[in-house]
Amino acid sequence: MKRLIAMILCLTMLGCSMTAFPVTASGEEQPTGTPISTVEEFLAMSPSGEYYLTGDIDFSGKTYTKNVYKQSFSGVLDGNGHALLGITVSATNSDAGIFANGFHGTLKNLAFGSADAPVSVTSTGGGYSVAAVAGTMTGGATFDNLKIYANVKGDGKTAGFTSYMPNGKITITNSKDDVITTTTTQLTLTKQWVGAEDYKPE
Repeated sequence: MKRLIAMILCLTMLGCSMTAFPVTASGEEQPTGTPISTVEEFLAMSPSGEYYLTGDIDFSGKTYTKNVYKQSFSGVLDGNGHALLGITVSATNSDAGIFANGFHGTLKNLAFGSADAPVSVTSTGGGYSVAAVAGTMTGGATFDNLKIYANVKGDGKTAGFTSYMPNGKITITNSKDDVITTTTTQLTLTKQWVGAEDYKPE
């Protein structure tokens, strides 16, 4: 009887220890942070928080002015293999991007748009910085396994990730962009990856 009780306790402890790790059935790590699944939850993210998508989020039906997310994001957003779809951003005499200027957070395992339906970011008038992710960034931004499908239009600098970064460096790994840009200032040093002349890759 004592042996049976000891065995049950042992299995119980083992089971608890096994469930303490955020892993999937295939052995892959699960995303951490707060799950989000709606436009409202995306817009309500804390600038320094950690989040992950539970599915694609569709922003169709609205045109956003200057940015979708209006604060300088320094947190972590894990797309968890999902996408932000149907995004349209429009600005006049202003920088523009899906995220506000000063972005220095982390985006990973995420797609912006799709090959058939790219996101759209446009700014008219003046020589402003326009990009799919953020018009301007500061050092420290990190992108891993990111896919950007976008049409980016502006009268100044245009790019996929960002078109101006005044200081520091950003890290881009396992990522790609498929971006159509129209601009009066052709930035060729980074081939749409960033667009900033002082971009410093790892």
